[in-house]
Amino acid sequence: MKTVINIVLAITLLGVINVHAQTCNENLAPTTPSERFLDNDDGTVSDKYTGLIWMRCALGQTWDGVTCSGEAVEYSWQQALQTADGYNYADSSAWRVPDRKQLHSIAERSCFDPAINIDLFPQTYADSYWTASPYDNATVANPYDFVWHVGFYSGSVNRSSRVNDVNYVRLVRPGGDDEDGDGIADEIDNCPSLANADQLNTDGDSLGNECDSDDDNDGIPDAEDPYPLEVRAVTLTISGLAQIENGTITPTQPQIINQGEQIVYTVIADSGYFPHISGCDGSLIGTEFTIDTVADDCDITLSFKLPTAPLNDTGIERCGNYDSFGVGCPQADFPGQDAEYSERALSFTKICNSGEEAGEGSCPTNPSLGSGANEWACTLDNVTGLMWEVKTDDGGLRDKDNTYSWYNSDSNINGGDAGSENGGTCPDIGNCDTEKYASSVNAVGLCGYNDWRLPVFSELLNTLVLQVQLIDAPHMPTIDIGGFPETVPGPYWSASPFASDYSRAWQVNFSRGSDSSYSKSYSGYVRMVRSGND
Repeated sequence: MKTVINIVLAITLLGVINVHAQTCNENLAPTTPSERFLDNDDGTVSDKYTGLIWMRCALGQTWDGVTCSGEAVEYSWQQALQTADGYNYADSSAWRVPDRKQLHSIAERSCFDPAINIDLFPQTYADSYWTASPYDNATVANPYDFVWHVGFYSGSVNRSSRVNDVNYVRLVRPGGDDEDGDGIADEIDNCPSLANADQLNTDGDSLGNECDSDDDNDGIPDAEDPYPLEVRAVTLTISGLAQIENGTITPTQPQIINQGEQIVYTVIADSGYFPHISGCDGSLIGTEFTIDTVADDCDITLSFKLPTAPLNDTGIERCGNYDSFGVGCPQADFPGQDAEYSERALSFTKICNSGEEAGEGSCPTNPSLGSGANEWACTLDNVTGLMWEVKTDDGGLRDKDNTYSWYNSDSNINGGDAGSENGGTCPDIGNCDTEKYASSVNAVGLCGYNDWRLPVFSELLNTLVLQVQLIDAPHMPTIDIGGFPETVPGPYWSASPFASDYSRAWQVNFSRGSDSSYSKSYSGYVRMVRSGND
């Protein structure tokens, strides 16, 4: 059953009461939890996930220390870019109109009207906000007249006329220096000199594990400690389990089993957290961590983390003016466009089905695509740390043309509707839905791992490369085909239910870079992901 919560805020501004209603689905975990952000006490917040710094108020509004007062102002695209150019606020003039991926990253997928965390961004209108990203698609009647915007009623993207339309504006800036290049700004990085994008901090002090000489704060330096992470909240042993934070594992009592016996633990993460569990040659599928044929005493390591991942570049390399979008940068009358800012370049590593990286062990330096042990089966995104399934064109389990309906039997995360079983077309007869496909991929141990899952919306969205929408190749998929070959230019399922209609879920369309919600009974494409080699 779908359960929603209506949130009403009443704020007194100059004697006028503005009432703002928002609807949230309590069956969905927040995608932009407040703990992901740092309040800078100056009308801005820092996003620990992306390292970006955001204005809490839209242009035209004023931060009064509690909320955003006044009315937001609508701008044409050119006016928005010109206003952002050199805009000074909170001791910085590095503000700019966000690109599409950046603005999309703060959309709250568990709420709508508006689809944003209103504790962080109060008085946000459920309306359209400009991005700096042109809509470069030759299949539209006038391909050079459009720019992407994000609609904060539901958090979806669409296009607006750069000449005729006006939208609201929220500015963003980079998070300052990043000495170690891990995507976390030095000012909020718990190890600013050593790369640690996950910000793992076992003992909760000011130092992350990467630069902390005593990770468990037991007074014994890690170099001398046989159990440097022996804080019972994160290190589990079969002979003595302990309670942990931000989630649970059961059973928690010491378990004594015979050699060769199987044991299954149930792992449940708190809202917004993801489990990272390993040890004893176990595998995690859904909420079950299964250990087969235990031969000796062994340790289970478990932690629950908030997701942290930098945003990939949009791939847009061209700028636009009144006449065209196929021009160089910068353009004096249209300053601060997406292509002028070099974000993190796309970087991928090929992974053989054996689990070895290209050039390691028996995996060739440039492995061929396929399903053999020494053939390319997965791609590691070196920017985000995520590992992705690579599709094939062989008619098998991972064939690019296979389709699946959306199905998730876990009522904790399916938004109140499990979806439709076996509604796609695939060679694995009877298993053509997203949940069963994940189980099938885990059963074969793709690239040596058994923790593959359907990506959440933000992860799938971050694989988009928008520049490939070219006049001479309008049907190329909007993704880097060097890292993701055999990608069909069509809609791919995410694991994220749609907040305002529990019978639908989010998809990303790789034919034009758009996104939308579809009925869970719809037959769509699927690409599995796992959380890298944490």
